Amino acid sequence: MSSTPINLVYEDVLRGAVLDKILAHVEADYVVGLRLSKNGFGYIKKNIRGFNKAAQGSPYLVLTDLDQTDCPITLIQDWLGGQPKHPNLLFRIAVREVESWLLADRRAFSDFFAVDLAKVPQNPDLVDDPKRDLINLVRTSKQKDLRQAIVPEQGSTAKVGKDYNAPLLKFISQPWRVREAMNQSKSLQRTVFALEAFQF
Repeated sequence: MSSTPINLVYEDVLRGAVLDKILAHVEADYVVGLRLSKNGFGYIKKNIRGFNKAAQGSPYLVLTDLDQTDCPITLIQDWLGGQPKHPNLLFRIAVREVESWLLADRRAFSDFFAVDLAKVPQNPDLVDDPKRDLINLVRTSKQKDLRQAIVPEQGSTAKVGKDYNAPLLKFISQPWRVREAMNQSKSLQRTVFALEAFQF
């Protein structure tokens, strides 16, 4: 089976790690070329039409969060500004944030973060604010170091803890299971299926 070149565009290091894990698990052989990330969706929104045009020559996999937009189709149409999406642009949306994909492997999340499995949402795509739910779950963790890393300090104006990414990156690289998470997240399932069906 021949390999398929793919360029990655994502919001931050966390989402980049998720894409790497997904690509390692899909039943297709991808070879990553460019990696484009500027910490936030603004860079992607500003440049998405350029990525769409560049996709004529080489495939691009773009990952962003739905956040508070009504639905993925609305976001894609809005960002492309009426420009037809090229078939080589794999524009994928995490509903509502990539944290919902992490929560979707409920057993692994419960075990790794030492939280009650019954409190991990069964359908994280329906959660309004997955990042907030993730942080609140870790507040209940039996592991002090995880609480200190992920939960903002009391009285702080920060939305996340001082070392939010580190334990999540470890979770993504080790126990997080893409196939298991797909069972609880339709948006993740659609992303995996799109990658497995794609032909260049």
